[in-house]
Amino acid sequence: RMRAEEVLQIERLRALMQALGARPRRRSLRRRLLAGALAYTTPIFGRRFALRTCLEAEGTAARWYAQYRDYLARCGEADHARVCGELSLVKLRHAQALQAWVD
Repeated sequence: RMRAEEVLQIERLRALMQALGARPRRRSLRRRLLAGALAYTTPIFGRRFALRTCLEAEGTAARWYAQYRDYLARCGEADHARVCGELSLVKLRHAQALQAWVD
């Protein structure tokens, strides 16, 4: 379920960026390399390290989306701010789910 939400999240973020005039990339080489490195190091460092890393990433992304929401709201972009708020909530929900596994 988290993977499906992540795919939808990326689509919504790309649409938002395009609406704001940016030209987002279709894929992120950095994200792909880091995910691969995390997967390969899991047998060495353990699952808890991987889960904590993912938890921190989700929490960080949630804070960034919340900051973008606030900025866009101050700029009068209410619809775009609402989208960022929704993206932030999804990331927070993912972080809470991961927290249960880390604990």
